[in-house]
Amino acid sequence: MDKRLRNALKGLTDTDAGRRRRAMEPFVRATFGMFMKYLYRYLGNEVECEDVLEDVYADIWENPGRLRNITNEKQLLKTVYLYYMRNRLREVYRRINRNLYLSQ
Repeated sequence: MDKRLRNALKGLTDTDAGRRRRAMEPFVRATFGMFMKYLYRYLGNEVECEDVLEDVYADIWENPGRLRNITNEKQLLKTVYLYYMRNRLREVYRRINRNLYLSQ
């Protein structure tokens, strides 16, 4: 994990709101591509992926506690998926595939 991402994670879990706000932008820059690639694999629509990521980053901002003990990018992706992304991804996936009919 690179130094900027590690420092952003430390800043996000800080109690000072100013430091958290300053840490959010580097965190988004460092993780956007990784999360977007992961979401695009499932949704196949860039606009939907961006909408899901917007909600995920808002959830992380509101409750960053799960990101305290992250040591590598794989662990970060797993934690964000399990605690922040999974439910949003399911909602969008169901909405997109609602009109597909099962063959008889």
